Amino acid sequence: MSSLRSVRLAAVLALAAAATACVPAEPGTSPGASLRSPATPPPAGGEAGAPLLDLLLVQPEDVHFRGMRRVELGPEGAARVHREEVACDGEGRFHLEPLEVLEGADDPELTLLLETGRSAYSFRYRDLRIDDPERFFANHVVTEDPVATTVAGRAAIRLAVRRRAESPLRWTLDVDAATGLLLGFEERADDERVLSVAFESIEFGGDLGGLPLGEHLFPRTPLEASLPLEPQLGHKVLEPGLLPPGFALRDTCCIHPNPAKPEESWVRMEFSDGLSRVVLLQRPQDSSSLLNGSAQGSVRVDGAGAWTFVTGSLDGHEIVLGGKCAEVHLLELLQSAL
Repeated sequence: MSSLRSVRLAAVLALAAAATACVPAEPGTSPGASLRSPATPPPAGGEAGAPLLDLLLVQPEDVHFRGMRRVELGPEGAARVHREEVACDGEGRFHLEPLEVLEGADDPELTLLLETGRSAYSFRYRDLRIDDPERFFANHVVTEDPVATTVAGRAAIRLAVRRRAESPLRWTLDVDAATGLLLGFEERADDERVLSVAFESIEFGGDLGGLPLGEHLFPRTPLEASLPLEPQLGHKVLEPGLLPPGFALRDTCCIHPNPAKPEESWVRMEFSDGLSRVVLLQRPQDSSSLLNGSAQGSVRVDGAGAWTFVTGSLDGHEIVLGGKCAEVHLLELLQSAL
């Protein structure tokens, strides 16, 4: 399996269309047990505080809001900065639209065009979200900052996060103390900033009229992950047996970019460690190699921020694999599927 460091990231991103220190739990307790007490300080406006673990269960699609965010891609002093509008109706539909480039882009119009094209990816994968709090606490060391924090005029709970397994990644999360919405976050790798996103203004429960809200998902068919996939699909499937440390299978389905052409459908597997995700897309490409059992092919590897992408063909399948993991872990995942 060869590795070529060249990939067209726009296509990849479109397909790949989250006062106490939390230490390892005592025996017999759940990893997040120490954060079930009410969060402090209570949020502005007199609302009652909520248990932090309950707040972390909240997904942005579950909150009705509209706001403006500042996005900084890259290290301090050399970042590409733009402003975007984001809104959700609380029922699973959202809107994300880049509005203006503020600095760091040679061609602002092209930058806005590219950011618009990957808006669904940005909402679901660029933005952090805690999709499984118990797994999140099992795989990460979390420290809550006792100093009061505000973002866009909202009281927030600031969390410093790092993986328990060795990793260059570190995160700072600012969680809204009333709703659980992530108001801001910073991602760093090897102590260099990769990404910073923060609300500049936000309104909850307001009018969303005129915004093109949607789920922005291809049609999909759920698959039963506890059963062999080949009989469900009628063709061979690459099923990884070795995952990056702390990751577990979260979802398996078929996505249909063009329902009228089943041959263009992809098998999609998503793995998560509670905060970061790895996504594997695959579809049969060459039936002859499926029949003769060969494991030939070639892949190319590239990075975008904290993400590593692997694309190419392998064992008769076209594959797209992406995640916030080291290249070696992603290549081991693919090797284990052969």
